[in-house]
Amino acid sequence: MNHKSFIRFNQTAIAAFALIILSTGCQTSPESDATSSANQIFDEHTSGKTLVNAALDEAKAENKKVILLFGANWCPYCRKLHALFENDPDVHALVDKEFVVVPIDVGTSTHNRNLNLIDKYHSNVFTDGTPSVVIVDANGKRLAPTDSNPWSAKNPIEASRVLTFLKQAGG
Repeated sequence: MNHKSFIRFNQTAIAAFALIILSTGCQTSPESDATSSANQIFDEHTSGKTLVNAALDEAKAENKKVILLFGANWCPYCRKLHALFENDPDVHALVDKEFVVVPIDVGTSTHNRNLNLIDKYHSNVFTDGTPSVVIVDANGKRLAPTDSNPWSAKNPIEASRVLTFLKQAGG
């Protein structure tokens, strides 16, 4: 292959690669897509401690438990789990009756947030990734996950699995 053919081949390959990227929607990072969305689940500005305290107060007043949902707006799995809480009829009914959900923003790989809460509630964000779910009672005592009632983001996020986890955690 001569020099001109090599350059033409590289230009064609680059153009094809660019076309693939543009046509699949990968031209923007998940962070920019999620943060530009008006439908943010995770509050990136309010401290997690403030959010948890408000959720604990609500849980005490309503005799409920609290789901601490550690995640981020850029995380598609976090959004999927939150959508199950909101949209799946069985999951939503149980969550609405028994729990207060508090999404806690963990930030990004270059700017972590709410590390004190991740440590305090022994969230598995740094071992299993996001979403990480911890259930506490209205006083903030951790109830789940436990060895007998595990939760891991490595497992599928399905309504049946979420229901089993929540029911075993006292829901």
